[in-house]
Amino acid sequence: MKDPILICPHCLIAVKTDRKCPRCGRTVDLGEWPSLRNREDISPCLSTGLDAPECDGGPYRLRSILPGKSVPGMLRTVLPFEFAYGKSCVCIGSSALLADVIVEGAAPLQAVLLLNRKTKKWWLLDCGSEFETTVNGERIRLHELQSGDRIGLVGMFLAFRGDRLESGDITAQGVSLTVRNMTFKVVGRSTPILDRVSFTVRPGEFIGVLGGSGCGKSSLVQRIIGLSNEYTGEVLVNGHDRQEVETEFRAATAYLPQNVDQSLHESLTLEDEISCFRSLHLRPSPDDVRENEDCLAALGLSGREQSRIGNLSGGEKRRVGIALALLRKPQLMLLDEPGAGLDPASEWTLMRHLKGIASQGRTVLCVTHLLEHADLFDKVLVLSCGRVVYFGPAEGVLPTFQVKNWSELYHLLSSGDVESHYELPAVDRTCSDLPQGPASASFGQVVKGYWSRFKKEFLFSRSFWSSQPVVFWLWQPLGLVVGLRLACAYYFQMCNGGKPVNDIEMLGFCAALSVFWTGINNASRDLVRERVPGRCLERLNNVSYRGYLTSRSMWMLGMCLVEALSFTLLLCIAGAIPVPLVCSDYVNRLAIGPLWFIPLAASSITGGLWGMAVSSISKKEIGAVSIVPNLAILALLFSNAIVRFDDGSGAYFGLAKTLAVTFMPCHWSAQLIEHIQAGTALLPDLWYLLAQLGAYLVVSLALVWHFQKTREKEWNGR
Repeated sequence: MKDPILICPHCLIAVKTDRKCPRCGRTVDLGEWPSLRNREDISPCLSTGLDAPECDGGPYRLRSILPGKSVPGMLRTVLPFEFAYGKSCVCIGSSALLADVIVEGAAPLQAVLLLNRKTKKWWLLDCGSEFETTVNGERIRLHELQSGDRIGLVGMFLAFRGDRLESGDITAQGVSLTVRNMTFKVVGRSTPILDRVSFTVRPGEFIGVLGGSGCGKSSLVQRIIGLSNEYTGEVLVNGHDRQEVETEFRAATAYLPQNVDQSLHESLTLEDEISCFRSLHLRPSPDDVRENEDCLAALGLSGREQSRIGNLSGGEKRRVGIALALLRKPQLMLLDEPGAGLDPASEWTLMRHLKGIASQGRTVLCVTHLLEHADLFDKVLVLSCGRVVYFGPAEGVLPTFQVKNWSELYHLLSSGDVESHYELPAVDRTCSDLPQGPASASFGQVVKGYWSRFKKEFLFSRSFWSSQPVVFWLWQPLGLVVGLRLACAYYFQMCNGGKPVNDIEMLGFCAALSVFWTGINNASRDLVRERVPGRCLERLNNVSYRGYLTSRSMWMLGMCLVEALSFTLLLCIAGAIPVPLVCSDYVNRLAIGPLWFIPLAASSITGGLWGMAVSSISKKEIGAVSIVPNLAILALLFSNAIVRFDDGSGAYFGLAKTLAVTFMPCHWSAQLIEHIQAGTALLPDLWYLLAQLGAYLVVSLALVWHFQKTREKEWNGR
């Protein structure tokens, strides 16, 4: 039997043997549609000329398929069923003679998939059996298929992937993504970066986003994920506006930026990186170890658990970033050039793995310039100057634009004079719940995870004597102590008569100023240094922001306390060492006691709070570093220690002394040290010192909370 299967592409109805559509009267081209060969005559059920009936019932209920037992809707064909090259007709039914895909319980010929040779699009035709055929839950007679559509027949589902059929059960809880009329403009540019971009991605599809540099690929992905809300248009997730389901969307989505290596911590091992990531994003599970091993094995990272992130190549770091993203079991993955910097073998492995992820029912959107593997995509989205000019199967790109190879296509796209070959489909606004992702980590777990990461980063070093603990708690305070001891030895000695001057207030002020300086200098770069893609995305991926700032504040507090303790111990030791002076034989000793720790710790914590505030306000690390000396000079000049305001008269001296007493952090520390040495009452000065510390604590943390969130949004462009 060689009768062609004719369908009018305009009226979407089957055409009788006269080749004329009964509705519009157009003659259907025989070359567009395939013919049936070596099959029974099924033309009567294909040439009815009837429209698809209205759907008067819901989708079929999914039945369990028991292996080895024949039940209605039992699939006998091994999936995935890949269409052979050149195949244009795929039959589904229970007859082994008629069907390519055999389903027990169906009609002998249940439905037929037909390829329109001209448009390269597949259609599904119900062959008129008593069992209805559905697509995405809607009963159909004739339907144009899109990759990711779920075909329902006799109690089971198949997923259409453009070039194959797969089990459709896994896509039931997937994530669909619809972008509608997204437009993004910037001041000073005549053309928009994104110009009315619209497309729909269904669950289980692997989509490639192609286009020349500057065409808007990264801008598109950043606005879908929510790194920037500067656009007009809509982003729908399972029919919901993305901003209305922001929390659920974050839990179901993973994003991999171009510079993923900045989101990793080079001083940690791969095992520690995974452990810290889990503590921030996931609750503990008995399957943690197995999931880690499976994820690393799938990406070719087995056996590298003890390797330092800094020792990995760029390609391996990208695979680590993908492995971490997969641990959250995302249903939607947005990847910005994941194959950049990979060798051809690693690139092929990665793209095949992403293809496998999509085949599990997850939605994968991948920005890429790697055109050698474009055939792996279910569809490709081609952008030119911010416009969608093509969205469909990869094999149709070159014929559509009438070019011979991908290089010619990119040259054509870069010119900007490209005709769009994409017709915008109707938007499906049917809403469904987003799949439930794994439970997010608790507040306490997030604090513990951040603290563990800070500790591991701080303690790791290749050389012990140049490690951060030794630098922070030995070399840095030791250098200050030695300089302070020598300077004060000369300052306290009067050569005329050999009588020492006991100006302990000056010594206390210099000590307080020293630890204040180290506190503000060490903390001023913490927050601004971590304002990079991956660290910001921790907050965007539902990681508690309170947990981050709490752990960072606790870490700063602990560092300042240990540093003040180290400084006090070294100062006590150095004060007892005799230092002979050049001008006489007098040996000066300084009686410094352990109570100095209280005012020095307060001064160090105040410096740390100032440093965190500076770090949150600054946009770049160099800006934070440049502000620190100015604050230290103010603390030096307006502390009523070196420049005295007590002896002056007039409004200026009164105002200056008020500012010194009220705002300068080293003033009350020096006063308390003087009373400690004199053995007088400590409570008044201690009360003022603690009150000032509490006020700085409240104000600094409020500034950090406000400006850190603001700066992250500015950095992200939101």
